[in-house]
Amino acid sequence: MWTKDLFKVEKPVIALLHLRAMPGDPLFGGEDTMESVIQKAREELTALQDGGVDGILIANEFSLPYEKQVSYVTVAAMGCIVGELKKEIRVPFGVNIVSNPIATIDLAAATGADFLRSTFTGAYIGENGITDTNIPATLRRKKELGLKNLKLLFKVNPESDTYLAERSLEKITKSIIFHCFPDALCVS
Repeated sequence: MWTKDLFKVEKPVIALLHLRAMPGDPLFGGEDTMESVIQKAREELTALQDGGVDGILIANEFSLPYEKQVSYVTVAAMGCIVGELKKEIRVPFGVNIVSNPIATIDLAAATGADFLRSTFTGAYIGENGITDTNIPATLRRKKELGLKNLKLLFKVNPESDTYLAERSLEKITKSIIFHCFPDALCVS
């Protein structure tokens, strides 16, 4: 199985490294700088790796509220942060720009990420209004960039939103597996 090949264990523990608010985010301000965001990420990376995790997923969790179409500054800031940390990363790593799968693929291409996690499929409603994904464009972008080894971890259900169509998780999961070729599934 690919997970054993990548992580070197049967059941890998993938830890989340939640980046603090970055330039352009409403919560970024006051004493915040890119250097302080990088330093906090470095501290957490060290703690997670020293704690024995098998992989790290770097995500913009504090870019609240999440953007439907991510700002260029967010992608650039995440690329800068991953670039600064990369020489210290000792385990396979992935990236996630919340609610932006195509931007996440672009970030993975630029940083050399091994995997990524996103909500690739479905249409949802929540505090951000209606979110509609575009899995055909996402998978085509991965192919255009030549990322055949990049593993995609599909969220079956978003954490804080609800599917617009009423379907069971079982039906959603079967549909994702049949139509979209996930490497792994994540259930929130």
